[in-house]
Amino acid sequence: QDGQVSVSLPDTNANFTRNYSQSTDFNLPVYDGNLDFGGTSGGETPTIIAYETHTEEYTNLADFISSSSPVETVSIEVNTTSAASFINSDNASTGSTSEATAGLCVTYTYSIVPRVPSASIVPEEPSPEAGNIVINEVLYAQTGRSAEANDEFIELYNSSDNAVDISNWRLADSNLIFNSTDNTGNITGDAANPAYIFPNNTTLQPGEYAVIWIGNNTSDHQAADAAFQDWLGNAGKLNNAGEDIWLYDDELKIVDYIAYGSNNAINTPPSAELNLWDDTYQRDLDGASTGQSISLTPNGEDGNTSACWEHTLSNDANGRCPEFLETRDTDTVSVRQTSVGVYNNILPNVILVKRITAIKPKDTNEWIELPQSGSPFIDGIDGGSSENNVGSDRAADDNDPNWPNPDVYLRGLINSGQVMPGDELEYTVYFLSNGSNNAKNLRICDRVPGETTFIPDSFNATAGFPSSDVGIAMFQSTSALASGGPAEPNIYLTNIPDSDRGRYYEPGTSVPAGCNVTFNQNGVVVVEVGDVPNADSPGNPPNSYGFIRFRALVN
Repeated sequence: QDGQVSVSLPDTNANFTRNYSQSTDFNLPVYDGNLDFGGTSGGETPTIIAYETHTEEYTNLADFISSSSPVETVSIEVNTTSAASFINSDNASTGSTSEATAGLCVTYTYSIVPRVPSASIVPEEPSPEAGNIVINEVLYAQTGRSAEANDEFIELYNSSDNAVDISNWRLADSNLIFNSTDNTGNITGDAANPAYIFPNNTTLQPGEYAVIWIGNNTSDHQAADAAFQDWLGNAGKLNNAGEDIWLYDDELKIVDYIAYGSNNAINTPPSAELNLWDDTYQRDLDGASTGQSISLTPNGEDGNTSACWEHTLSNDANGRCPEFLETRDTDTVSVRQTSVGVYNNILPNVILVKRITAIKPKDTNEWIELPQSGSPFIDGIDGGSSENNVGSDRAADDNDPNWPNPDVYLRGLINSGQVMPGDELEYTVYFLSNGSNNAKNLRICDRVPGETTFIPDSFNATAGFPSSDVGIAMFQSTSALASGGPAEPNIYLTNIPDSDRGRYYEPGTSVPAGCNVTFNQNGVVVVEVGDVPNADSPGNPPNSYGFIRFRALVN
């Protein structure tokens, strides 16, 4: 049709990867298309206008400028079915135009300057192992400057479920891809070889640590629990005011990156498009005290964000890191505050103690609390043939000093004695958070014992929902625990997948992976307890303790 047709040179940023040197010219076709005007009418000639609207950077490796060498030629060609005229718009670059009844061709000439004058350029790319091997802790505020006294270190952790071969991987405080280095300030002390290269046959198993010490191998520069250690033999190299740490695989792909502070020792960072680092709190990570490391929290959970790094022991990441756990000092060297070679966080722990707390014989309608006589608390022992033998691994669990009054809050039998088909049994699983940190997102999974069948409506009447399947009960309270008892449930949960915290998984159905149940043979009760604070004394805080309860019919 008559009128104007605008043809824009598109933005070709990151669409092409070029190998070039400063003396190499090359051609790049930007647009090659056909425009059919369908003929002309009224004797008017269609007009085509070319607009130079793009901003080109070849995978961020070249900048376009007004004049320099080398030269790149970019062509736009428009084929028409009838005569047309061409106008070079004001914002188009200098070029040539031509007219023909069979088509038009315009050529623009740009000048570019490579950022890296290299014959072969490797684009930035995350490694397949990114997120599996993580930079986990760094000590830059060393306690001595000489190689003998320098205790700077960089710690790596295998957070995956698989062994990872890190042979020929590179660890550096430099951007090796863009050759942006600290010169002799590099951790190796060698400007020509700025990266430490892991030796052949170096493998980290799941949960293992590797520690690279920047100084000499001395008695104070040891991480006894690390699977791999090496020593670079250098005086202090990591800049206290700001530095970047890079881990590359054997193909120079980025495995992990962190930075702290804002000093000019921080080199060209990874491209933002790779989402390898959120630097929002990076400036807050410098200024560590002498001998104080910076730690990732939670240990090994690489969220690629400075929000989850902190000065060890500082609690600075609390409130800005979603899954924050307190960092800890396990270092045997008194002038350091680090957890070199071991887990960064103060560890949570939860004890579970299971008891049979009631029985309803088949010929009665009355529940009888157990035990019927003697002490309400039965101590599990490592006692050979004893009916209360729970084995050496579990014998101490019910003796933790932070359990509230066991006669009230650990009531029940380990062995109920002889039962008959048709009897009903009540099972109670008591829990106590007795670690050094809060237990977050606690989930309790308990298999229904063999030769029994889960009773789906055990607590319907008590809960006040006679028509619902309320088969799970729970106790947990933020109020002070009573000195007498018995302790009774104060929360009732249905068996189905709804908004409450409980669910019963029938035999043969899949249960949550964290339950560690390979095959659900007889049914599983699952309760999402949530966050449980750690106890610092018996019954304090009150919600450091609780229990879940269900009932089953003897087959």
